[in-house]
Amino acid sequence: MPKKWDRHWPIHPNNSNQELNDKRDLSVKMLGNLTLTTNKLNSSMSNVPWQEKRTELNKHTRLFLTRSLLEQFNEWNEETILKRTSDLTEIITDIWKPADHFSHNQ
Repeated sequence: MPKKWDRHWPIHPNNSNQELNDKRDLSVKMLGNLTLTTNKLNSSMSNVPWQEKRTELNKHTRLFLTRSLLEQFNEWNEETILKRTSDLTEIITDIWKPADHFSHNQ
């Protein structure tokens, strides 16, 4: 979801709920909203709707990280970003253990 989501990714056409806007602003900054692309591809997709981004990512990516995102999510919104953030966090903590994990296992 782009940083400037309000123009091309509206929550609801007549939305005036600040809490929903704040939730979306927070979602944009979450780990789950990020993936790796080339600068050129990222710039060309910037604010386009999810289905267009999904199509372009599908055409141009070879990365497992992005492929799994495309296979898992047909929609892109606050809930899917939160789910992906949780999934990535679990993977990260399985790979990179905290320092105290090693001191207890020796």
